[in-house]
Amino acid sequence: MGYDMGMRPRHCLILMLLLVDVWGCDRESTPVGGAGGAEKKPAGVRVAVEVITPLPPGRLTHVAPDGMGQLFWVQETPDEGSTAAAAQVVFAMSDGGLPVATKVDAAAIAAALGRPGAAGAGGAGGGGEKSSGSGGLRGLRGQIQAMTMGADRRVYFYYVGETRREILAALGSFAPGTPGVKIHAEAARLKELSGMGDSLALARGSVVRSGNMIWLWLRHQDGHALLSLDVKRPGAALRKSFERVSHDGAELRLTSDQEDLSGGGGEGELLYLERGSATIWKIDPVGHATSAAKVADLPAGMTAPVLDDKGRLAAIAPMGPAFNEKDAAAAVSSGLTQPTTAPVPQYPALVLLEGDKRIVIGREAFDAPTSVNLADLRPSRLFVDRGSLVVYDGATGQLLRLRASQ
Repeated sequence: MGYDMGMRPRHCLILMLLLVDVWGCDRESTPVGGAGGAEKKPAGVRVAVEVITPLPPGRLTHVAPDGMGQLFWVQETPDEGSTAAAAQVVFAMSDGGLPVATKVDAAAIAAALGRPGAAGAGGAGGGGEKSSGSGGLRGLRGQIQAMTMGADRRVYFYYVGETRREILAALGSFAPGTPGVKIHAEAARLKELSGMGDSLALARGSVVRSGNMIWLWLRHQDGHALLSLDVKRPGAALRKSFERVSHDGAELRLTSDQEDLSGGGGEGELLYLERGSATIWKIDPVGHATSAAKVADLPAGMTAPVLDDKGRLAAIAPMGPAFNEKDAAAAVSSGLTQPTTAPVPQYPALVLLEGDKRIVIGREAFDAPTSVNLADLRPSRLFVDRGSLVVYDGATGQLLRLRASQ
């Protein structure tokens, strides 16, 4: 069979067009999932993953970076009675160092609350703070449920517990390197401010820093309260600035038992991931909410966003169905839409949101030690520390640091 020399230019032209098309497709950004697309992933972006320290796995873990190379953390202990609960202790670790137990634990907090039977309850420290010795409160069951670093460089925490006679609860703080615990508000005041009364015992608490403000978020299935403390204002007390969070006349019910609240960019602002509507809301200091981003096409197991050092919303999206997957599946089955065959990033992924722009950095761009099982990474919260993200991997118990190259 002869070869038609006249066809060669046409074949070359077709080949060149195919190469251009393929090259162009490779440069296109990868869609996140169903609705909407992703901003182009900048060339060469990598996410370095570092193991900070191993911890016991499968526990609720709260981290408070001080922004100067030191991390504080506490893990909630299994509900195995008073001995286990009283053993809960705050740890500290400096860059390149080893974890060190501080002198702040559930027993120290009970002592600061002045409850009879707490070892060392009578010893007063400076500034009205009380320190504890070894030992604990007989019959005490309690947990530190949340922790954050304040603008005054004190570590703020929320504690809730009980003895055989009463419910204990407190917003407190301590100065790193000291054993003293300061109580800013205890159960009676918290019951009054929140309007929860005795149902405070059912509430979950979180503490969040936003500028000079420390917010205490209390919630259970029937209600919530946001209380604030200006730590830089001398003599300031915990207060309730507003009764409800609203947007366009509707109310946001912040009753999630998940950690879906973080500090916003402005003084006193907050970010809230409302999973029911797949919306990230920005809440101002007087309780007015505005939509910051829609994330219906992202995995429903994504973390609440935090602000990175460039002012972008950052979140970790694990493998799993998207918020809108049920709606999309119903539409496909009804013949209203056709299923897409567009490629998707490998999850988990680091998601960066800035206005209408979105960058999704998939697992293929993560550089991690072999001991880290990236495929199963599913953190419940993110913590920002000097341009990096700190996460706790509940499956392996590893405390990890994630740092994007740009």
